[in-house]
Amino acid sequence: MDVLLEESTEEIVLNDAELQFYGLIRRHLICLIVFTFFYAISFCLIRYIKTRSDNDELYAGDEDYYVYRISTWICANSLSISIGAVTLLPFSVLGAEVLQLYPDNFYLKWLNFSLINTLWAYVFLLSNLSLFVLLPFSYFFIESQGFSLTLRLQTLSGSIGHPLLARFYEALVVCSLVLVILVGIADCLHAHLFARPSRIWYTLLYFSSLSAPLLYSLASLLGVFLLLLSVPLGFARLFDIFSLMLMTRNQIRLKSEGKRKSLDEPFDLNGIYFDAINPERYIMLSSLIGLYSIPFIKRIYPHRGKTSLTSIIINCMLISILSAALPILVRTLGITTFDLLSGYGRINWISNLSLVLSYNILFAGASIYCIIYKFTGPVRRELIRRVYTIVNRKRFDYPDEENSIISNNAVFTDPLKTEVKSRAFIESSKKKND
Repeated sequence: MDVLLEESTEEIVLNDAELQFYGLIRRHLICLIVFTFFYAISFCLIRYIKTRSDNDELYAGDEDYYVYRISTWICANSLSISIGAVTLLPFSVLGAEVLQLYPDNFYLKWLNFSLINTLWAYVFLLSNLSLFVLLPFSYFFIESQGFSLTLRLQTLSGSIGHPLLARFYEALVVCSLVLVILVGIADCLHAHLFARPSRIWYTLLYFSSLSAPLLYSLASLLGVFLLLLSVPLGFARLFDIFSLMLMTRNQIRLKSEGKRKSLDEPFDLNGIYFDAINPERYIMLSSLIGLYSIPFIKRIYPHRGKTSLTSIIINCMLISILSAALPILVRTLGITTFDLLSGYGRINWISNLSLVLSYNILFAGASIYCIIYKFTGPVRRELIRRVYTIVNRKRFDYPDEENSIISNNAVFTDPLKTEVKSRAFIESSKKKND
């Protein structure tokens, strides 16, 4: 009887070990599939906006072919990680709710909290790696010309000097120096802000407080302040985009009426408005739109087939910073109480009540100001025009007001005028086709 009990306990332990092993393989396999899918999307997107290498200012010949190819792979890797971080935010909240509602569902056995924690751990690890190592290396790799000493040593040793290897060494050295400087600045800030006065010099000398969560904390702090500028601008900009969608809807409807009397499947925007109502997705969309509304960032806005690789690297770095700060912003604003940071949740400044309260007040004030400034724009412009006309007895028109696709008063556009213009546009296109 004792022998049977020992055999049964051994089988149970063996089965538990097998389940843990299979669960580990399943989690990493899902992570690999998700990363491959996002990498394919990112690579196609970069190829879509990237200019030809021959048209790039820094492209010097055939020796830059492999340099640009490696940098493109690094940018695609960074962008895929950023997309994963952005999409993992609603997936984590939705997955937690689904697990609470259906804990024993057979078809949801693959979805568990260990999978969510594994995904977040990979996202944070790869975000730090791409933000602090890979993207700076790709930038310096393009800018490098190669150490002349390396080529001389290769020539003296009898081997043929390879310029790609010399450029790799130069980019690696410069990237290491920049990383050391960033680590020193981060440790100094941590020592003076969070360490005790008696242990500041010990912290500075031995880097005892520096870790990956601290680097992520500083990057997310920078991204949170960048979101403070971009999200309120995105709130105001979204009204223009939705008004343009409504105008496009009217043009599609009028153009289709000329070919057939009724529409079987009319264009509907309910899904867009449903997504806009969702707070998390609304903040994601607003942050991305508002980022490229900032004047000094608007210059590097990516265009189809006209974006240099240097601009792509800078855009990937900005998107990585925003994706690193988005979980912090959602938690700071109180949109969700779900622990999105997993093991990286030990960020000191989040527990600072005065800083969080000040950020909430600034965020609300900036959002209200941008929205009020947006809706009062037509009235303000009309007052300026009337005052200028009365004082100078001359009509004042804003430059490119009629030619602009989206003007400040696009929200208050008269629908009758819009419909008349749309009908005139369709009639003119019909005459051209005839």
